[in-house]
Order: sequence, then C-alpha cells, then structure tokens
Amino acid sequence: MEAEQQGAGRLAIPEAGLREYWYPAARAKDVPRARPLEVRLLGEDLVLFRAPGGSVGAIDAVCPHRGGRIADGRCHKVGTVTCPYHGWTFDGSGECLAVLGEGPDSRIPGRPGSRAGGRPVRVLKGVAFVWMGEGEPVPVEQDVPPEFFDERARVFTELRVWDCNWRPTVENYSDAHVFYVHRRSMLVLSMPWSRLGSIVPGSAVWPRPKALPSGALTVGGPAAAPKPTGARVKRQYPKLGLTWPASDARYRLARLLDAIHWRRPGSTADFGGEGWSFMRLPGILRAPFRHYVYTRTVVPIDGSSTRIVYCHTRYPTWKGQDLRVWIQYHLFYRWYSNRNFSGQDARVLKAQDYGAREHLSASDSVTVAWRNLVLRQARRAPGVEPESTAELPAPRTLRDKRSF
Repeated sequence: MEAEQQGAGRLAIPEAGLREYWYPAARAKDVPRARPLEVRLLGEDLVLFRAPGGSVGAIDAVCPHRGGRIADGRCHKVGTVTCPYHGWTFDGSGECLAVLGEGPDSRIPGRPGSRAGGRPVRVLKGVAFVWMGEGEPVPVEQDVPPEFFDERARVFTELRVWDCNWRPTVENYSDAHVFYVHRRSMLVLSMPWSRLGSIVPGSAVWPRPKALPSGALTVGGPAAAPKPTGARVKRQYPKLGLTWPASDARYRLARLLDAIHWRRPGSTADFGGEGWSFMRLPGILRAPFRHYVYTRTVVPIDGSSTRIVYCHTRYPTWKGQDLRVWIQYHLFYRWYSNRNFSGQDARVLKAQDYGAREHLSASDSVTVAWRNLVLRQARRAPGVEPESTAELPAPRTLRDKRSF
C-alpha cells in the first residue's frame, strides 16, 4: 500500500513541469538581432527576439493568421518579429502592429484574434527569464536566485539539454548516488579528507529535510555526521565476497589535499538565507561552495527532455580579479561542474524508468520531501485545485533507527 501511495504521488507531479513560475529560457546574447530564436518550454513553443534597451520579447511560435512558423521570420525593427508567410508583424506583447503583405491600410491590426500570445520577460545578468503562468506574474525575485540582483555578482551561464524528464532530474540532486556515480569525477577525486566523509556510504547520517513556506527545501545535516576514520576506508561486502573500494589510494590522496583546500581564503558571497541554499520550486538546485555559488535550474522542455541552466557565480573585488575568475570559469569550472560531474548524471538519468515501481530506502529522504513540497506548495493557475495534497509516507527505513 505504501509503495502504491509513493507511486501515485510522484506521478501526480505534472510531466511537462510547473507552469506558474519564471523560467530561464535563453541567454540574451544567443538571441539574434535580425531573426527570432525558437525555444520550447513546458511543451510550449515560443520565439524570442530582441527588444529595445537590451530586453527580449517572447510570443507564441505559431502565427494566429494561418499557422505560419514565426521562427523562420525576420525582425525588421528592434522589438518586433514578422511572420514569413504573410508579413503579420508583432511586438513583445503579441499585439499585431502591421500586415506587410496587405500594406499600411490593413484592417487586421487591433482586431480580435490577431494577437500572438505574448509572455512577460525579464533579462537579468544576461539571462532571459520568461513567465510561464496563466495568472498574473509574481515578482521575479521570488523565482530567481539573489545573485541576479546583486551588482557585485559575476554570473557565468551555460545551457545544456538532457534527454530525460525534469522530475528525476531534480530528484537526482541529493541521495546515495554521489559516491558511486561520481566516484571518478574530478570534483570527488579532488575532495579533501575532511569533506569526503560526508558522501562515503555508511559514514554519515542521511540529511533530514525541512520544507519552508517559501517553496524551498533545506536540510538539517550532516552536522551530526562522524568524520571518516581508518576503519571506514574500505568496507567488506560479505554477500559479494569483495572489499569496495578495492584500493585506499583515493583516501590517501584526500588526506594530502586537506592541507591545500582549507587554507585558501573563503568566498565573500551572500547566499541569500536558507531558502536559497538547497532546493527550491520550480526546480532550482543551489549550492554555496567555498569560492563560488553553483546553481542548476531544471527547465522542462517537454515530457522527454530537459534544459539545464548552469550558473557559476563569483564576487570579484577588483578588475584584475574579474579577469582571473573569467579565465578560471572558461578554462576549468565549466568543464569541472557542468560537463564532467553533471554529465555523469545525464548519462544515468536518460535510461531511468521514472514510472517503475519504487522501493525506497533511508537515503531517499530528500526525494520524498521534495515530492511533498511540489504536491503541497507548488503554485497553481487561478481556479485550479491541486491534484493531490496528501502527504507521501516517508521511506519505511527512516522510521527504523537501526537502518542508519
């Protein structure tokens, strides 16, 4: 019965994403000057185009006249886009301003049915955020990390596409996969001994997640996690007849790295409080590291693909340092976080069957808490009742202290 409740709960989360939120759609610099850029968000096709003052417009990708593909059109004037079929021309609100195929005396502009369905857009730190809701847009500050409003922040952004649904992509953030899936990633290989213990199986208490009224998820651990000792370097698996990891060379390296990692100066970043330090609706994963803030925003494209928007934020204090962090990001951190580490997640998730029956364990506590957060706190369109408000049961092993 409990397994059935778990399955029903997660499958009640919309496959195409949560609509009443602001989503990062594209980098403003990737929107051409003379042509629109087609973007698919939450199963909906939009076109983005340049608007005055460095802003961006967003409207439906299908012309309301006879279904022309506006993405193949032109932007004859900044702030407008023209359908390639009959020359219907729209502004950023979707209003039809002219029909070039009929001339300046056309009676189409302003008539009912001539609008193309515009979407509110805000450009912050070079990223175009689009409101995908049916109701009035909430203040963009509620859905966008605080560094996008900080003049001191230097935000580097990259967009990549994963061939999987958005739901497992978010749930992948915090569970027992890290030490196994990422065991050969540069991030794990370069971890010092003092941090390695927090991800080694059996060496830490699993975090206790807590939902916040702001639509965020925070964790109380792993403050109670014991530090790794020599006895925890290698573990015996009697039923397998092996010791894993087979070598303790990884742990010897970690001890050497302790002397290097923790003597460097810390970051001066403002992490924005506990509501912005872990997971947040609609699919924001944010982690403060010692020298930078790492943010991964999960943006549903459709039921089978997801756009990942990576943000790497630094706080340089002088011009030369600004150049240095630019070089560090482009030569190292972009590969280190977005491709090497995160790419390992993408390869595993694209083969996952999200609809399969589950049997959860203690390490799935954050996953269950996240699903409850979505089902109970996600915004709904005006007049739409949530599909489910029932609390999903915690994994059975969480109620058995011996499982820890």
